[in-house]
Amino acid sequence: TELASKLSWVPPKGFLLWGEPGCGKTYLSKAIAKENDAAFFYIPAAQLLINAKWVGEPEKNIRDLFGLARRYAPSIIFFDEFDVIAGKRKGDPVSDRLTAQILTELDGLQPLENVIVIAATNRLEMIDEAIINRFEPYVIEIPLPRTDAERLDVLRVHMRHYAAHLHPEVSPEKVLAILKKYRAVSPRVVAEIIKEANRLRSQEVNVALEIARAQTPERLAEINSLYKEDLARLHAVLGTTDISAIKEVSPENYKIRIYHFEKAAEQLEGEMEREVMDAQESMVYERLDPGVSLGLATDPQGRRGLILIVECVSKPKGTGKVTVTGAAKAAFVGAVTPVEDVSVLESATNIVEFVKRYVYEKVGVDISNYDFTFQVISPLEGVAGMGVSGPSLGLALSVAAISELAGIEGRPDVVMSGKGDIKGNVGPVGGMGWRGSGKIIAAVQTRRIKLKKFVLPRWNYEHSPDEMAILREEGIEVVPVERQVEAWLNIFSMTEEELLAKLASNLGELIGVEMRPKLDML
Repeated sequence: TELASKLSWVPPKGFLLWGEPGCGKTYLSKAIAKENDAAFFYIPAAQLLINAKWVGEPEKNIRDLFGLARRYAPSIIFFDEFDVIAGKRKGDPVSDRLTAQILTELDGLQPLENVIVIAATNRLEMIDEAIINRFEPYVIEIPLPRTDAERLDVLRVHMRHYAAHLHPEVSPEKVLAILKKYRAVSPRVVAEIIKEANRLRSQEVNVALEIARAQTPERLAEINSLYKEDLARLHAVLGTTDISAIKEVSPENYKIRIYHFEKAAEQLEGEMEREVMDAQESMVYERLDPGVSLGLATDPQGRRGLILIVECVSKPKGTGKVTVTGAAKAAFVGAVTPVEDVSVLESATNIVEFVKRYVYEKVGVDISNYDFTFQVISPLEGVAGMGVSGPSLGLALSVAAISELAGIEGRPDVVMSGKGDIKGNVGPVGGMGWRGSGKIIAAVQTRRIKLKKFVLPRWNYEHSPDEMAILREEGIEVVPVERQVEAWLNIFSMTEEELLAKLASNLGELIGVEMRPKLDML
């Protein structure tokens, strides 16, 4: 403080850390406090509201907190979930007063001498602009690990605590391969999987010791019944069910294996996730009718992926109307009221306009009066946070439309995601990069569906090399495209001449006229 005064340097009021959950924002703040020998006040923002019984009490809690921090200076106040108490002012009397109180403390008559405010949020866009301005230029993103090198750094930090318990076969690189398969992206989840792997191994050692101590057949039978899952894993690791081999197991000779990391990742995946995946796969048949394609969606964070069925039905002699029904009715389905997502209909309209123009220019058939109805089918329709984004679904809408018009069966072994525009381009979408790879998860973790191709925008392909490697490791061909026509031809494994012949034949049957494609325009 004395040096700062001599230099006329005004220290920052604080730091605003933002990023995905589990990236270490809280740990970083604690480390800063420890390094500077400062008192640390950890404040889950929601508690300021939950513990308040009277009007004005949340604001008083904030005033008292800053007063306490000044008394114990040097100190650090850490607000977790900062968006809860510093949200954008929208006319709500309670939240607006809280935001105003935060501004008062940051800019108030009492200076924040030797008191630093560190605030953390997963939703920077929810915080009031005036408060963000008070933290500038110290609004800092704490991102997920972006590259394999960064992920390996995180792994090594957590694995060194278990170094004495790891089998020689275990290496950070091998564990990383498992984490990538299950898309364990945040450092917090990585730590949990490593802990879980050790817990599973410890339970297996325990059951082995129980068997060694068992004196009677009855006790052995009881152990087999009580520890069925632990025994199954123990047998798998040892490669035998022989009692004498099990009795040789001890903490010293029974180490954490790659198998344990695989099982830990599976268990933490959660029963609900497996049920969702089973539900989505049960909806996909071995053969898809014409007009059906498989798209991909994610939750708002891009982490939980889902395979969607897109069905297109076209009707001649209509008014040119485009309709979208099913799971695509809402962008983010909340606990109260679905929010209509106009981007889905806009995307479908753009796709249909391109398809109509393509058919007219290439085949010579005017289908401007055709009505197109798209139905998006999802096992999670109506579940909070699992809506469908229109731009993300564009390529699947395009493929379904051309499949319907040409009478070509859909491909149950191909999934796709990409933005489609009125000019026939395929643009980038989310859910495929380091911030969130839910679409990659959905593709690699299918059980019954045997996927062969993953069609995506070239931009995503070029900017997500690690994610593309995951798909290839699972035997899935990655197909980057820039144009919708390019995607059609690859997915249906045909030339453009063959596609146009199919369109001419099928559309001719619909209108009762023999048609020929304009091959001279190819």
